[in-house]
Amino acid sequence: MSSFSSASPLRRGPALLRFGRRAELRVGLISDIHANLGLLEHALARLERAGVDQLACLGDIVEKGDEPDAVVERLAALALPCVRGNHDDNALRHAQLDPRGCGMTSDTLAWLDALPHTREYTWAERHVVLAHITPADDATPPRPGELSKRLRRWLDRSDADLVLLGHTHVPMHLRWRATRICNPGSTSTGRCARGPTCAVLRLPDMLLEVHALERDAEPELLDCSDALA
Repeated sequence: MSSFSSASPLRRGPALLRFGRRAELRVGLISDIHANLGLLEHALARLERAGVDQLACLGDIVEKGDEPDAVVERLAALALPCVRGNHDDNALRHAQLDPRGCGMTSDTLAWLDALPHTREYTWAERHVVLAHITPADDATPPRPGELSKRLRRWLDRSDADLVLLGHTHVPMHLRWRATRICNPGSTSTGRCARGPTCAVLRLPDMLLEVHALERDAEPELLDCSDALA
């Protein structure tokens, strides 16, 4: 999209620029931005300081906030892997009904419409799946002690080492058999005591480092718990 230009502080795209010089790949995770550019920039700056090699966005990029075009322009300039969330789907449906009243440019809508609901990668020899609520065509998000039957069936059929999700606005690190399920929380409105958060996924060890955006504190290494303990 030629109308989008690069921006600082993170200018590198999806290339893993430093992994070859160390034993760990650090993936910066953001989700549930909800058209809040200020907190997105705060998260990107925090992840830059954390020395991430790669960024990924787990959906719900627009709606609720008032800067959808600026947020999409920023993400597009970074060329990072993104998936589409339920609020992004809602925004596209509303735009079809009322193109002039949707509050977004045609470039923004085209970028959102091109996003898939899931993506799959191999990072640091780990099979990684990105989705927003779940990759199982399921509207029930996983939470500690809660894993829908549909998602359990999907996980049992999948060879994914790691599933990265958003939606709940709460950081999470769960284990279902051999698969880890991680959520960085929301950069815009956290629904836990940490407030807004982003995270660093450390591969290949599958460790999740949570960064609270409204606190000047060290990141928290989130313990992995059994999904249905």
